[in-house]
Amino acid sequence: MSAEAVDFELIFEALLAPHLVLSPDLRIAAANEGLCHLLQLSRGELLGQPALTVFAQHPASELVSLPAWQEALAEVVRMPRSHTLSLQYNLRRSNGSLVPSYWQLQLRPVLTPHNTLRYLLCRVVNVTDEVLARQQDTLNREGFGLLAQATHDAIWDYDPRTDTVWRNAAFKTLFGFPPETDCQALNFWHERLHPADRPRVHAEQARALASPRETVFTIEYRFERGDGSWAEVVDRAYVLRDGQGQPVRLLGAMQDVTRQRAAERLAQQSATRFQLLAEVQHQLIWITDAEGHLEYVNPYWEHFTGLALPDSRDWQWQHLTHPDDFARIFEQRRGALLRPEPVEMEIRLLEQATGEYRWFLSRSVPVQAPDGTVTQWVGTATNIDSQKRTEQALQQSNEQFRHLLEALPQMAWMSRAEGGVIYYNQRWYDFTGGTFAELQEWGWEKFIHPDDLGPTTARWQHALATGTRFEAEHRWRNQQGQYRWFLARAEALRDADGHILHWVGTNTDIHERRQALQLLQEKDEQLQNIIGNVPAYIITMFGPTHVVGFINEQLQQLLAGRARVGQPVAESLPELAADGLLPLLDAVYASGQPYSALEVEFPILDAAGQPVATRYFDFTYQPLHDEDGRMQGILLFATDATERVQARRRADQLDAEVRRRDEQFRFLAESIPQIVWTARPDGRIDYYNQRWSDYTGFSPEESKQKGWTAVVFPEDREKVVTQYYASIRSGQDYQEESRWRGADGQYRWFLHRARPMRDAGGHVVKWFGTSTDIDDFKTVQQRLEQQNAALTHTNQDLDNFVYTASHDLKQPINNMAGIFEELTRTAYFRDPDAVKLIAMFERALHQIYDTIHNLSELVQVQKLRHNLPPETVLLEPLAREVLASIGEHLSSIRAEVTLDFTQVPVVEFVRPNLQSVLYNLLSNALKYAAPTRRPRILLRSELEEGHPVLVVQDNGVGIDLERYGSQLFTMFRRFHSHVDGSGMGLYLVNRIVQSHGGHVEVQSVVNEGTVFRIHLTSAAPLPASTAEPLLYSI
Repeated sequence: MSAEAVDFELIFEALLAPHLVLSPDLRIAAANEGLCHLLQLSRGELLGQPALTVFAQHPASELVSLPAWQEALAEVVRMPRSHTLSLQYNLRRSNGSLVPSYWQLQLRPVLTPHNTLRYLLCRVVNVTDEVLARQQDTLNREGFGLLAQATHDAIWDYDPRTDTVWRNAAFKTLFGFPPETDCQALNFWHERLHPADRPRVHAEQARALASPRETVFTIEYRFERGDGSWAEVVDRAYVLRDGQGQPVRLLGAMQDVTRQRAAERLAQQSATRFQLLAEVQHQLIWITDAEGHLEYVNPYWEHFTGLALPDSRDWQWQHLTHPDDFARIFEQRRGALLRPEPVEMEIRLLEQATGEYRWFLSRSVPVQAPDGTVTQWVGTATNIDSQKRTEQALQQSNEQFRHLLEALPQMAWMSRAEGGVIYYNQRWYDFTGGTFAELQEWGWEKFIHPDDLGPTTARWQHALATGTRFEAEHRWRNQQGQYRWFLARAEALRDADGHILHWVGTNTDIHERRQALQLLQEKDEQLQNIIGNVPAYIITMFGPTHVVGFINEQLQQLLAGRARVGQPVAESLPELAADGLLPLLDAVYASGQPYSALEVEFPILDAAGQPVATRYFDFTYQPLHDEDGRMQGILLFATDATERVQARRRADQLDAEVRRRDEQFRFLAESIPQIVWTARPDGRIDYYNQRWSDYTGFSPEESKQKGWTAVVFPEDREKVVTQYYASIRSGQDYQEESRWRGADGQYRWFLHRARPMRDAGGHVVKWFGTSTDIDDFKTVQQRLEQQNAALTHTNQDLDNFVYTASHDLKQPINNMAGIFEELTRTAYFRDPDAVKLIAMFERALHQIYDTIHNLSELVQVQKLRHNLPPETVLLEPLAREVLASIGEHLSSIRAEVTLDFTQVPVVEFVRPNLQSVLYNLLSNALKYAAPTRRPRILLRSELEEGHPVLVVQDNGVGIDLERYGSQLFTMFRRFHSHVDGSGMGLYLVNRIVQSHGGHVEVQSVVNEGTVFRIHLTSAAPLPASTAEPLLYSI
């Protein structure tokens, strides 16, 4: 190759096959002239457009295989490798119809050096001819099969490669062989050839097969019929060869021409006699001079006219012409003399022998001298009388034929040999409303259904090309614009040489038959669907051996596919004999009477004949008769009764179980001290245990008559009955307290409870209830309520007392503190122990003050619990407030406090009370800190079993729980004497927590620290926080 750069764009444009280049996003990057011509679009209209849109929406085409085209492009983009796709892309004619076109698209990815997709090259190859050829071959094969079955000729198909032959059914019919005769053997035909013809036939076959160009050969021979007579046969064969010219198939048709050959022999004899006669009967031949005077006549002239030459001169023969023809003959003759041109005319001449006029075709040719002058006229007159009579007869026949076509109830038509229609009968115009100008030639295409035009045209063209019968079913539009189905048939009219002269066809209205056929097909499909979906097993058996004719899918699956259509049922299902069902079949077939049985046990076998289950069936043997009432077979219709049998057995077991449990229930009901009763779904009580009769004194009969409402306390009766039937209607559990009258006339309180029993559908089937004597409980409850009221009053009085006492004591204590402070400021004490006494007095005042404060706080806590509702409390802000209130103390001892409320950041509590709890616990942790280590306090929240827990943990001196555990929450109880205190803190904490439904747990180790766990209640688990623990240090 030279160093000159290759112009790939020019090469791409010059490619004959359509090519396009796609980008990775499937847009058209380049297209050569071949593709632009195919799509009938310019390059500017294509570049940059999505390939799918251009092909799918092109107005002059139709992409039939769009999904395949989309899938192929996506596959090549996903996996860059070559791919070949065949699709149908129809092009549109100028009249709007589509031309079927088939294309092969060769997709090849163009990769970058990094193996990524750069372009997608698409080469489009037109394979329409190959596809249509394959389709035509398929149609030819199907057509050959149908023709072989429909024709009256003996069709045969011989394969020389396998030495096998096939013959159609008409072979036996044509030559009179019995139906059971095996005619497919190759030597069957050879053995029945006439011995005298056999060498010639074999030689002709061998010659035709050996000649590579030989495709058709015809042999005549004699063939022995089934009755032993000889048939004269014309056997026309077609040789199909492969690419090397070797024969691969012979297709032939045998025609019995015995009668035809006999007729031809008779015709040959007639032709010989005619030839002899023709030698005698010559044409009229004459010669005249330039002016038309006879100079010569042949012997036939003399014989026909009875005039010799002298008698024929000077126009003496004119009297022999027909009077109607004379003037015309004279004018044409005179004109011919003036214009020396050949003259041809038809004339009638009188035959002397018969006295009848005969038609002759007269031809006269001038004989001219070199200078062009006419010297003579040579003429002949050919007897065409028979031809004229035949033409007249043919014309009359044509008229009759047209009358016949017009009289037909079908729409009749006639076309030329090449297919253009030249005649329609009146039925066409009546139906379509069209004129001959609209319908003639190929104008009928405008009246046929668009969907049927293509198939009809293809069949018509095939018939024209092959000369075979045309037949098609299609729809035609009537004057009202509606389409009806017609069956079209046409046959070729041929001349003596077999050339097609015309086609004559009819269109028969089959609309109703087509609809009926479609309805019949729909009914058949419905029947098949019904049989296929009916929950039953169906099989038909024919003949005394019960040969299977039909079996539905359900039964075939049940029998593991062992039943065979066309096979006696006993051979495929031997278990029928063992179970006694086969004799029943024989009996029904012999008697013609149906037989039915219920819940018959039948073993189910697998495909190998091994038992896998036992099932029960209801079945009927129904005899099948033909239209004459003769027995044909038996229909078996069976349904599976296994579930019913098993259900009945389960029901029996359940009945026994129900009886057993009912006995257990009654035993239990009679054993417990409560009154036990049951009621129906509507609330009517149908059972009382003995406790009812013992208490009320009612017998069972009296209980039914009076009912349970008779013993209800009159003031309770309306409320109790209303509540009871409200539960009955709603199906909700029933609970009520009411007073019942006993046999002694005294009323006692009872607690009534009842629950419904439901079935699988959720419907109430029974109510079970108890009535428990709670009269003693009600008496105790009333006493407790009275005592509780008195205790509440006492507590209120005590709270008032404590509040009054604390208020009344505060003022004197404050006065004492003021006097003592003034005394210590102004007085001078000489006693050396005075300082100690002063300190002791100050501590006593503080203790009295703290006691009064704690008592006031205790009362305040109780009031807050009852006066303030619980609220949502954020623990971290609350803890910060408490720590801020004791911040000075925290700083003085350098305490470290860690807050961790990540698990439970929020609780429901009375906020001031929770603040008091945290204040007391944190104050105690600081107050009782270990002097030898830095105080560390952890305040956190936990979630335990769905409830919040507050934990306060310190590293202080701890509490000896073994010694003081039982006194831990006692008022005024202290456990350490090295610091001051009132002993009220833990009492207040416990009181507050318990008043909110919680409790406090304590874990402590002396000299290590203490853990307080405050368990709170909450309506629902609270969300956890994602915040980090907070370290609060001073």
